[in-house]
Amino acid sequence: SSHMDTEDSIKGAKSAAEEDVYSNRSQIIENPKDYNAYHAVSSGGPRLHDIIAFKMIEMSENYTPGLSEFKEGKVISIQEDRVTFNILNQVKKKRTGRFELDPDSEATEAESVIELSWREVIDPRLVFP
Repeated sequence: SSHMDTEDSIKGAKSAAEEDVYSNRSQIIENPKDYNAYHAVSSGGPRLHDIIAFKMIEMSENYTPGLSEFKEGKVISIQEDRVTFNILNQVKKKRTGRFELDPDSEATEAESVIELSWREVIDPRLVFP
């Protein structure tokens, strides 16, 4: 099935490139990890304090739903099928580049915690700290 994989990844790369052209910004991904090398989360689901890489459906800038890049989140709460993640690899960079006590730093903080139904978590992978 490796032939299919290659074809898929070429298709994926192509659509990603088109997206970049469309949004007219180049994304520099620092230190990319190969998340496919990590083990999928077992059917038992996540455990507290697990660090999980996953994708989710997000609204893009032009308000169309699409698959996000892999996010890395630490599981900070599990209630039935709802899982709360503290996102570790925030894509939004602070404009100043320094951590300052400014009014909108709290907003940035709040965004890094998300709660999802486990069904909404796509391709979860266990990342070892």
